[in-house]
Amino acid sequence: MPEYFRDELDEDPTDELQTIQPMEIGGVDDDDDNVGGSRMANGSSSSSSSKQPSHGQYVYYLNGKIRAQKIGNMKLFFPEYFDSSGWGVLGPHWHGPVCVWGILVIVTHFCLNSARKIGFGSELICYGFFTACTFCLTDVALRDPGICLFKEVPSSVPPSEIHQWRWCDLCQVYQPPGAVHCVSCNVCVMGYDHYCVWMGTCIGKRNYRQFVRFNVSWLYYLLYVFFWLKVFGPLIFG
Repeated sequence: MPEYFRDELDEDPTDELQTIQPMEIGGVDDDDDNVGGSRMANGSSSSSSSKQPSHGQYVYYLNGKIRAQKIGNMKLFFPEYFDSSGWGVLGPHWHGPVCVWGILVIVTHFCLNSARKIGFGSELICYGFFTACTFCLTDVALRDPGICLFKEVPSSVPPSEIHQWRWCDLCQVYQPPGAVHCVSCNVCVMGYDHYCVWMGTCIGKRNYRQFVRFNVSWLYYLLYVFFWLKVFGPLIFG
């Protein structure tokens, strides 16, 4: 189990895990591409005693120079970094954030033409907004939305809440309360909000704050362009 999962659940990495009767929410056959390995039945433990399930098979790019692991329809380009920080996973629609970044580039190009007429400081602000928006976009697109990797219910879960955990027959993992199986990503996501094709990934518990931050950044950029570059800046320095 990734380290940042333990921080949230306040569990000791050496704690024993407990199982409950699985509740199947799907009826498809097991698929080797799904996360989690072998299926647990009748509340028995999985064949592996490790608390951290395997991420899935490897896929290769650029003649094997780049290796990624599959989690459902998502790809893990930095498995070790993901386990410690939850960063480095790419959703199925990678072209979404690329298109958004392209729009940012085009908008910034035209904004710089207007900013040069006002002053060098206005140009710097444009570059600053562009950098901030790019960083926030990347942070959303490559951050773990809250992928469920629970092969067994953590022992830190109170006994009164164990029944709220459900077994997903598609992902072969346990879903905590509020988790939903995303059809597009083919993974279970904690705190699932929606799937955003522009971000290329799900928006869930672990990247919702970054998603809001990105939207705030480009909204401030838009306000700066409208009120300063188009209205007040030309009136004062034009």
